[in-house]
Amino acid sequence: MDRIRSISRNFLFSGEIKDKWREIFQGLSKEILHWAFSYKQSREILVIYERDESIMSIYPMKAVMKNIGSQVEITVRGNITIGNSVVIQRKGGNGVHAAHIRKDDPKHPGNDVQVKLKMLEFMDEMRGSLLISYKI
Repeated sequence: MDRIRSISRNFLFSGEIKDKWREIFQGLSKEILHWAFSYKQSREILVIYERDESIMSIYPMKAVMKNIGSQVEITVRGNITIGNSVVIQRKGGNGVHAAHIRKDDPKHPGNDVQVKLKMLEFMDEMRGSLLISYKI
């Protein structure tokens, strides 16, 4: 248990490696955000549904792309954050549906990467860009 606590307090990568990864992703951060939010040029709005309060919020895509933070950081666990509201991380999973693929194989679905949006941080960051918000 002490070993687990020790690992969780220390970075997964050395500072030098972490800085190199940060530099690589910093150069790609705007492209990653564009791909994650608006891969097709025709996307004009971003609609977010807040399930607990049943609220729909609509943002203009141009304002989202202009105002979303793009500063890259590497977390203690090796996740990559872009701005305050986007996280890139290994998808993970126990591989129940892919038992025929070795876990160390890049084709294993547990080794996929996911881009996550931290909703509350995003909505706070985009407060000035909100077109409309309504309860359903």
